[in-house]
Amino acid sequence: MYKSLLTGQATTVKNSLLSKKYWPGVFLLAFLFVTNLKAEQIRIGIIDTGFCPTKLNYDKGKINIHPLFDATYSVSMNCDKLDKKQRRFHGHWVLETFLEKAPKDMIIEIWPVIIFDFQAVQKKPYWINALKFLESKRIDVVLSAAGLPLTKEVPVDLKLIYSKFFVSSGRAGGPIKMDTKLFPHELAPQDSLYLIGSFYPPLNKDDYIYDDKLLYQDKIDYYFTQGPIGEDFVGTSRSVAIGLARAIELCPKEFHSQKNSELRSCLSKQKLILKMAYSGKLVPSL
Repeated sequence: MYKSLLTGQATTVKNSLLSKKYWPGVFLLAFLFVTNLKAEQIRIGIIDTGFCPTKLNYDKGKINIHPLFDATYSVSMNCDKLDKKQRRFHGHWVLETFLEKAPKDMIIEIWPVIIFDFQAVQKKPYWINALKFLESKRIDVVLSAAGLPLTKEVPVDLKLIYSKFFVSSGRAGGPIKMDTKLFPHELAPQDSLYLIGSFYPPLNKDDYIYDDKLLYQDKIDYYFTQGPIGEDFVGTSRSVAIGLARAIELCPKEFHSQKNSELRSCLSKQKLILKMAYSGKLVPSL
């Protein structure tokens, strides 16, 4: 017997889920429901050269990688030729590094986006297409180890969408010079945009070595290791993937906040200061 909350009248319950024989099942469902509610969730867009999700190892019960979106409408991925030395697969290795370092107890949705066309060239329309697509997916953060070279100021129609951005600072080399201007880097500093730099791994225990070829050194927010010397995939592309994974681990709830300052404040409280060998530079990390 129980009293109706609406009428106050006594009612007899027969053959319902409240019967004792159903209690174990009800409690199990309740436990699973509550557990699922507790799991942190995050929606991530990753902008780069190309990806081969079927070649990645990850927990498909917690991580969902959505179909590729080619913002250039020109690329055909041949994942049978997956190779760390091929620039077309650069984005794949960024994503792989993030998945290796990401928290294992989170529900993660990922939308990979290609912004390098069949000639390996970036263009403003590709970036606009990419950002509009990710905006439609209501993502929490954009991960990018790329940047659009600019010949002048950032075009007025090229804007950040309403989400957080973790972007590699880049470094000088080849056609990229120390004074090269990049999008979205040129929009820094602002609360939603994090530029991530790298340092060389220590020769001894704590002998971190500063990379003086980094771009935007006066605007870099945090530094992480560029990866083991001698590997094919190293540099700020690797460090930004590590950095985002670490930030999500430390401040998961703040990625959902409409106030970008809340994530920045949370990360600031977790900040570590590393002293670089030889140069003596002090750089922030997490």
